[in-house]
Amino acid sequence: VKYFSLVNLIMDRLVVPELWQGEATHDNLKKHLLQLIEDKKYYQQVKNDLIQMEERLGNKGATERVIKALGRFC
Repeated sequence: VKYFSLVNLIMDRLVVPELWQGEATHDNLKKHLLQLIEDKKYYQQVKNDLIQMEERLGNKGATERVIKALGRFC
C-alpha cells in the first residue's frame, strides 16, 4: 500500500504527511504543524486538496465512492 491516510488514499497522492509509528515524534509533529501554520502557500495547497477531495466524494453516496476508490488497492 502506497499510503495509509484515508485522504492520501482517496487522492492517490501525498496530501497530508504520514508519520509511521516511530516517526510520530513530538519534533516531527511540531515540524509539520508549524509548516501548516507558518507556510501560507503550503496551507493553501492542503486546503485546496481537501476541497478537491470533498468535491470528488460529494455528499450522497460518499461511502460507496470511498469503497470504490479504495478497491483499486485491494
